[in-house]
Amino acid sequence: MDYVRVGHDGDVGVEVRLDGPVLCDGTAGAGKSALLRAVVAELVASHSPDEVTVALAGAKDPTFADVDGAPHVAALVGPDGLDQFTRALDDELWWRRTRPVTGPEPMLLVVIDDVEHFGADPVRRDVLRRIARFGRQLGIHLLVSARTADVAPIGDLVRCRVELSAGVAVVSADGQARYVTPDPIGPLVPKPGTPARNLLRGPETLDYPRLLVRDNGAEARLLPLGVRTEQPTERAVLALDPVRRPHLWIEGDREHGKTAALRTLLRGVLDCYTKDEAVVIVADLRRTLAGFVDADRLIGYAVSPKQLTSMVGDVVTSMRKRVVSQDDWTGPQLYFVVDDYDLLLAGGDPLAPLAEFLRHGNAIGLHLVVAGAPGIGAQDMVAAMADLGCFGVELAGRPGAGHLVGDGVDREPVRLAWVPATA
Repeated sequence: MDYVRVGHDGDVGVEVRLDGPVLCDGTAGAGKSALLRAVVAELVASHSPDEVTVALAGAKDPTFADVDGAPHVAALVGPDGLDQFTRALDDELWWRRTRPVTGPEPMLLVVIDDVEHFGADPVRRDVLRRIARFGRQLGIHLLVSARTADVAPIGDLVRCRVELSAGVAVVSADGQARYVTPDPIGPLVPKPGTPARNLLRGPETLDYPRLLVRDNGAEARLLPLGVRTEQPTERAVLALDPVRRPHLWIEGDREHGKTAALRTLLRGVLDCYTKDEAVVIVADLRRTLAGFVDADRLIGYAVSPKQLTSMVGDVVTSMRKRVVSQDDWTGPQLYFVVDDYDLLLAGGDPLAPLAEFLRHGNAIGLHLVVAGAPGIGAQDMVAAMADLGCFGVELAGRPGAGHLVGDGVDREPVRLAWVPATA
């Protein structure tokens, strides 16, 4: 990208890709907002949105109003949209880090006016500092304004400063300083091109393969489910640990991703275990999981309460034998997966006979996973899972988005992955 022109006295510019993060600081009325708008206008006029896109946030609503509508704008918010803006940036960091490489992404310039207000929140500050540290390698760059460098949450990471005072700017980068008079903004004439992706919508789906792109050295037998979206460092993968938390429940309204979450769990079982190491029983009244599990892994598929009751009886007989010989039993892990759990409760809970075995969990190779409507957490079986330290996922909002629930779980936001029905 060419230098962004700051002023006409000496034609001084800032190379955002190399000099960033860039901080523009000065007292109120010094022209910080005007300078940010001038930089954005220069970019929009000189580069197509296939090359450069912008995400804009201001503490005052009119800050970037004149840029709204340009095809380069991927996100634009005022003071009421800062939390949504933060989530969008966090999504974009994750997306660019894990996306399939099908071609270059446009450079994204994140422009934040009065960044000290933005960074007052610890979650926003963390996302901002991650962009400052790691964004360059992902094609994400920062241009922010603040009263002084001391109050900017990325002040210690800034590589170029534009200090404004009484309409005169001092551009400092690489140990050199130039004095310029900022140019006035002329009519905005955006260069045409493919409109930017709307970052405020977030990625439509979190594809399962993206969970496998991680650097945390996770053990092979952890079953990835999604991402935990409020971590103090780079997003962490949310996974079921069959040893420490052998059971799982998922609750939410229709069309919120419960069955998709079960597919994700089953995909992990199929990927992480051989057929001699793990088998599956599925209870599926609506047959939405039909054909998903290979026949040599599936030892039972119930489509009615009567069939399920019979299978539970067989499992109870097997688990009693395992309890007696916990230290030396042999055989595969059993994943008992139940969809639409709430629809099975009209005549009593057909899973109730399994309650006595839940506490033995991994010791006898039993893992119960249930999904159902909101409120299943109050059922005795699910309450017993929570008492054992297992967690659940409460889905709400857009499909696949929700919170961790259970005893000792602080409703941490999570995003579950998507596995197609034909996987």
